[in-house]
Amino acid sequence: MPFPQFVTVGVSYRPDPNWNFEANVDWTDWDRVEHATLAKASGNIPVRFNWISSYIYEAGITRFLTGGWFVSGGYFFTEASTPEADFTPLAPDTDFHVGSLGFGRRGARWSWATAYQIMKGPERPINNGSPATGTFQFSNQAFVASLGYRF
Repeated sequence: MPFPQFVTVGVSYRPDPNWNFEANVDWTDWDRVEHATLAKASGNIPVRFNWISSYIYEAGITRFLTGGWFVSGGYFFTEASTPEADFTPLAPDTDFHVGSLGFGRRGARWSWATAYQIMKGPERPINNGSPATGTFQFSNQAFVASLGYRF
């Protein structure tokens, strides 16, 4: 399967050492991924994608506090890459919005961060004559954590 090319353009603005504002746009060339082939002993199985290229728009802010502490928030919107004719519940693609809030601490060697993220997509009606005909909606929540050590 060919891997799609992508381009990301962004900016980070720090009006002073305590603030960081970031924004970027990602474009992914999903048009390139027309199909893939799953190899099996009984014969190859073609999997059709026919996806379309799409954008992701992202923005975030971080406030640095004393003692290495920080708080962050962010938002991004991603466009659907699957046209209705090729929609499958195996990859239930839709437009969706993502918001996140987090905090953490950066020390001399160790750092950690945790965040809560909520993802929501609007209802997407599909009427393509396949078993996927129906209305789909994407919703997800996540707690994430990271731990780092600098050598």
